[in-house]
Amino acid sequence: MSLDTGIRGKRVLLLGACGVLGQAHSRLLAEQEASLIIADCPGSSVLKDAETLGLPGLEIDVCNEHDVVTGVARAATIYDGLDGAVFNAAVTGEALAASGDAFPDFEDSPLDLWQKAMDVNLTGAFLFSRETGKVLKSGGGGSLILVSSIYGEVAPDHRIYEGQPFRSFPAYSASKAGLIGFTRWLATWW
Repeated sequence: MSLDTGIRGKRVLLLGACGVLGQAHSRLLAEQEASLIIADCPGSSVLKDAETLGLPGLEIDVCNEHDVVTGVARAATIYDGLDGAVFNAAVTGEALAASGDAFPDFEDSPLDLWQKAMDVNLTGAFLFSRETGKVLKSGGGGSLILVSSIYGEVAPDHRIYEGQPFRSFPAYSASKAGLIGFTRWLATWW
């Protein structure tokens, strides 16, 4: 027996499709027969993943306003509009560890690490929401989901990272808390 989730045929853009959560979201939405478009940053596996899943895929750099504007517009033409959009892009500790970046003590944290997380996790969400909001409103409405983190609500237990190749970093928690506040603002605006 299959559960009718109401997602079948809904036109959904998922940005941040290549991470652990994004891949799970992509599979689930595809299994539920959404008219799904997956997107992630240039150089990611998004185009290969899209081909594997038999879905349209786009490369969108969330830190580049022009990229977000044109990427969302292009996504909206694929299925003649959108019914939903999911922002799941993020700079995470795992991604930083994979790239070889170190996790300095807070007292030695460089500004560029803070700025990168804010640019992707928060400014990217702003740009994505602004552009998908235009498309959703022009089509009569829809759903916008901004994926945050438990670390947007509570502080991490730094002990759990002992012996790991990565750890929690301040910009992640701050940007995810900001994302929750931004989502609340959007909910009252729309």
